[in-house]
Amino acid sequence: MSTFTYIVKVASGKFTIDGSSAPKLTFRDGDTFVFDQADASNSGHTLQFSATSNNSGSSEYTTGVTKTGTAGQAGSKTQIVTSGSTTDTIYYYSGSGSGDYGEEFSNSGFNTTTENLLKPIVGGETTAEKWGPMINQSIDQIVPKSGGTFSGDLTVTGDMTVSGTTTTVDTTLTVSDAMVVNNAGSDVGIKVNSTSTGNIMQLQDNGTDVLVVADGGDISTGTTNKIKQKGAFMQSSTHQAMVLGG
Repeated sequence: MSTFTYIVKVASGKFTIDGSSAPKLTFRDGDTFVFDQADASNSGHTLQFSATSNNSGSSEYTTGVTKTGTAGQAGSKTQIVTSGSTTDTIYYYSGSGSGDYGEEFSNSGFNTTTENLLKPIVGGETTAEKWGPMINQSIDQIVPKSGGTFSGDLTVTGDMTVSGTTTTVDTTLTVSDAMVVNNAGSDVGIKVNSTSTGNIMQLQDNGTDVLVVADGGDISTGTTNKIKQKGAFMQSSTHQAMVLGG
């Protein structure tokens, strides 16, 4: 799993988390969260956890928690390693024993969508709605989706492997370099099976047809682009076939 670091400060009687004033936070079981309290504004306010809001039950939550240094000094931090045994909802608060410095820290919001994706920031960073440290998230936080639909644009940098029986593309495919089809199997390299009544295939040069395979199999060419024939030209009542050579 991953480790995420929050920069903690104190302003107007509240902990600020990465600049947001006492936001509700979410966690995923198995991740480690580090609350960096090196900033001088934290002096006298060690960030701690409790099972009750603002530690109203007067019982500090310490499972998986490690506190290092003195709040407001270099190296000071509170770390929590979450797990399946971590209480679902805890609260961060100031150990000073006064004021309402913190908010909720819960695991609701993670692994709850169909895609098992972590929820992004909800609203602006100064809102009181739950949010996660998405600027610190790494790619391992995304659990591969099984089925369903992705919407919006998708950019893939690097190689992509698609496994399955059928890949359906319902859009215009644009390539910026040569499209090469390598067939390592024993079947045909390219097979075009048209079930529509339109042309089976159209090859164009800058928008002008140079080779058209019509529905039914008839082949036609542009007026200035001729097919160099090799072998026989055969014609029947239903289709034409050419054996073409380069």
